[in-house]
Amino acid sequence: MGSLFLLYQPVSYFSMNILRFLSLFCLALCSAGCQKYVNWTIDPDTKNVAGDTTNITQPPLGKLVKMEATTAGETVVSTFNYSSNQRLSSELHTGTLNGLAVYQFKRYERDTADRIVRITEVFRKAGNAPDTVFSSIYYDHFFTANFTSSFSTTRRQGITTYDSTLYTFDGNANPGLRISYIHSSANTNPVIKKWTYTYANGNLAAVKLFADTALSGALNLVETCKLSYDNKKNPQGLLREGLLTGRIVTTSKNNVTRLEMEYIGSAEKHYSITTNYGYSLGGWPINSNAIIHPAGANTQYTYYYQ
Repeated sequence: MGSLFLLYQPVSYFSMNILRFLSLFCLALCSAGCQKYVNWTIDPDTKNVAGDTTNITQPPLGKLVKMEATTAGETVVSTFNYSSNQRLSSELHTGTLNGLAVYQFKRYERDTADRIVRITEVFRKAGNAPDTVFSSIYYDHFFTANFTSSFSTTRRQGITTYDSTLYTFDGNANPGLRISYIHSSANTNPVIKKWTYTYANGNLAAVKLFADTALSGALNLVETCKLSYDNKKNPQGLLREGLLTGRIVTTSKNNVTRLEMEYIGSAEKHYSITTNYGYSLGGWPINSNAIIHPAGANTQYTYYYQ
C-alpha cells in the first residue's frame, strides 16, 4: 500500500487512492520566518495562545507547528504556519518517501471574516516539473462560515483539469454532501462524483463515494470509509474547514484511531489503518504509530508544539 505518510494526504480525489485520503494529516505548514520548536516532552498545555480557551480550530494552550513522519528509515517533515489570528495560513512537506523526494506546499488566503477564500498548492514529483492547483471558495453571504461551492484548476504534466464542486451542510453546520463535476483539457466530458458525510459526537464517522463508473449517467457506490476516534484533543481540528484543506483528520475534534476502507467491486476490497497515540498530561498527541492492515507497513509520528 505504500508509506503511511500518504495516509494523510489530500482527499480531493478520494476515489483514486486511500493513501491520499488521510495523508495530509502529516502535512506541514510553511513558516514565514524562523520558529522555535517546543520539545515534544514539554506539555503543550503550558503554552498559552492569545487566551483562546474555546475555539477548537487551534489548541487553546499550544499549537502544532511541526510533525515528523518516519517510515522504513525515511522521514517527511511537516511544518505549520499560522496567521496573527492563530488560523492556519500555509503548510510545507519535505523529505524522502520510497526513495523519492517529497515536496508539497499549500497556502490558504482568508477574507476579512477569516474564511478561506483561496488555496494555492504546489507539489513536485522526482524528475517532473511542479504541479499546481488553484482553488477559489465561495459563500452565500458575508455572515456565514458555510461554503457553498468551489472551483479548482489543476495543471499537471501539460494537462489542465477543472473541478467545480457544490457543498450542502446539515443541521449541525457540518458538510453533509459534496458533488464534483470534473473535466480536463484532454477530455471535455465531465466526470461526476458525489460524497456523503456522516457525523457522530463531533467527529466525521463515515464517508461514501458515488461515481459514474459505467459512464451511463448513474452514480453508483464505489468506496466507503468508516472512522473511529479517541477522546483526546485533536491539534488539527479545523472542523468544517478540514474539508477544504483536504486533510480528513482535520474535520473532527478528536484523533483518528482506526480507519476502515472498502472498495466496491475492486480486487483490493478492504483494508484498515490503526493508530496508537502517546499524549501529554493535557491530552494532546506527542507521538503516534500507524499501521496498515493487512500489509503491516507502519509510520511513526512525532508532534511539536509552540
